[in-house]
Amino acid sequence: ALMGGDQSALNQIPVYSIEKIELITNPSAKYDAEGMGGILNIVTKKTEGEDMQGFVNITAGYYHAHSGSLQLRTGKKKVKAYIGYDTKYLVSTRNVKSERQFFTDLSTYYLDYTSSVKSVELPHNVSGGVDWNVTDKFSAGLSGSYRYKTETGNRLTQYSRWDSLKTDDHYTGFTERTSYDESVKQNFDASLTLRKRFAQP
Repeated sequence: ALMGGDQSALNQIPVYSIEKIELITNPSAKYDAEGMGGILNIVTKKTEGEDMQGFVNITAGYYHAHSGSLQLRTGKKKVKAYIGYDTKYLVSTRNVKSERQFFTDLSTYYLDYTSSVKSVELPHNVSGGVDWNVTDKFSAGLSGSYRYKTETGNRLTQYSRWDSLKTDDHYTGFTERTSYDESVKQNFDASLTLRKRFAQP
């Protein structure tokens, strides 16, 4: 199941490895409560014997919206393993300009304001797992993922001031400010899954 809108795991499933996609509109109690609105069950193709698969995806967009992913799968009938990596490079800009006029009892003055902000996001996601078919009716799976994301922002702010009239003769000052901020987010999660198939009565 994909929680909180996280699609990185879904992006790492190669199209050629999907056998069918099932829509479960009335999920039973064995599914998580967050999926009560409906479940998409992705069934992957079964392979016999030793198998090695690789998947690479690269996407480029404007303005500076790029992404890439890599996944490797290998294993035999009893044990299979996979490892995947994906990243994105996102750049966004925002420009703001305003012109203000202030009135007092004695005079009038003007203030022009411009602001330019550039933000860069660079997340990295690494995931891996092992599935072990112990018997025909019992299997176990161990998986984990690590996420590392940096966000940086550059801001340039400029103020221009005039008194009485907005002309060169009444220009009173100019102020420029620059700021930079950076944040780092990290998280790791792991899960152990045990599956037991019971014979139908």
